[in-house]
Parts: sequence; C-alpha cells; structure tokens
Amino acid sequence: MNNTIKSILWVILGIFAISICSVLINQGAEIVADIGKHIQHLTQIGDIRPSHKGFSAFVELVLIAIFVGWTIRRFKNKNKK
Repeated sequence: MNNTIKSILWVILGIFAISICSVLINQGAEIVADIGKHIQHLTQIGDIRPSHKGFSAFVELVLIAIFVGWTIRRFKNKNKK
C-alpha cells in the first residue's frame, strides 16, 4: 500500500474513534448525573435507626462511602509506585 491509502485509512480510523468517544462521553455524563441523583435521594431518606424503613438507604450510603474510600486509596497508592 502506498502512503496515501495508509493516510486515508488512519483518518477514517481516527474519525471512527472520535465518534465512539463522543458517544461514550455523553453516556458517561448521564450515568454520573443519575448516580448523583440516586445518592442525593439516599441522603434524604436514610436513617440510622434499624427499625426505620430508611435504614437500607443508610447502609447503602455506608457501602458507597467504603467503596469510594477504597478506590481513592488504591489510586493514591498506585501513583506512589
């Protein structure tokens, strides 16, 4: 293959990659917004009393906090190496 055909194929591949990334970024933004709304709803209904119906929301918030803390610590330790 000559250089012109290779260049055209690289441009087509680049356009394809950019289009895929734009779709993923849009979907990712929607997912993050939905997660934020869900966490906000959990904080509104959560209750620490086990007999209350909001206790499951409280437990879910605790699990989210543990996961986020673990993830942040993992990235901090990964960057130190």
